[in-house]
Amino acid sequence: MSGGVSSSASERVPALRALRLQRNERALSALLQVVASGGLADAMTAVAGLGARRFDGGVRERTRDTIGAHPEAKRLQAAFAAAFPDNVGS
Repeated sequence: MSGGVSSSASERVPALRALRLQRNERALSALLQVVASGGLADAMTAVAGLGARRFDGGVRERTRDTIGAHPEAKRLQAAFAAAFPDNVGS
């Protein structure tokens, strides 16, 4: 995903999906960074991945707050609503 090599969003999807399986702060931070500054497709994939951790303390709030930093924040709200439904766990 770096080093000057360009890849399409579809080529990065497996790596972003793999990060969601990691239950550590480093993986969480990496996904949040993609949400904040990645391309729209990557950010949407990262939000979906973060949804797998919706029951982990603070992940929902951190994701919501991070979306606000993205230039396409309004478009990411739909991905957030799908990944973090309001009525789950209530």
